[in-house]
Amino acid sequence: MYAGQCNQMLGQYEEALAHYKIGISYNTESAEIYFHRGLAYVSLTQFHEGINDFKKAHDLSKSSGDKDNSKYRILLNLGINLRRVGDAKQSIEYLGQAIQAQQNKPQAHNNLGLSQYEMQNWDEAITSYENAIRLEKSQVGDVTPGSGPPKEYLSLYYNNKGLALYHRGGEDDAKEAIADYQKAIDAIGGTNAENFFNRGNVYLSNSEFEKAHADFDTAI
Repeated sequence: MYAGQCNQMLGQYEEALAHYKIGISYNTESAEIYFHRGLAYVSLTQFHEGINDFKKAHDLSKSSGDKDNSKYRILLNLGINLRRVGDAKQSIEYLGQAIQAQQNKPQAHNNLGLSQYEMQNWDEAITSYENAIRLEKSQVGDVTPGSGPPKEYLSLYYNNKGLALYHRGGEDDAKEAIADYQKAIDAIGGTNAENFFNRGNVYLSNSEFEKAHADFDTAI
């Protein structure tokens, strides 16, 4: 297995698969080997094969009593890759289990929000993004414009929440979405064109054409 992991770190995914195949031939009950082979498949964009290995790893981890952190990694990757192949419903199920295994991981809450977003469950997605933001802030602090290192993940979570608010389209959602995009911009010093583009769309929907034009120009 370790040779396969070295191959993965070097970007040699086909070679990694060959080593994992050998490892599985010696130990068919190792959740860890199936998990890492699943990661190698995903790196090769062979998502269905990766999902199959993650499911095998999940089954083995349940029977072997693996620690919550190991289960979390398996469940998280299952959820992410099921969404990639268009199965947002099952993705939500596994991501919910990942959060049960490790409740303090902002990445899991954000990915749950992405799958809920795919299902157009705006309220649920917004709540998941809010959870991701809360947990990330507890680790890196709040957005402080002009000071401190960039906070890429916090920016991402604010951006995602803004998108869900925009699509929900409630009475106060546009105002809150604009505030979230500003936080996304401030968190990384305005280096992501997507934040400006998304905020421009909110301004455009509010008929605030000059502000929309300015954001679209910045995004370009």
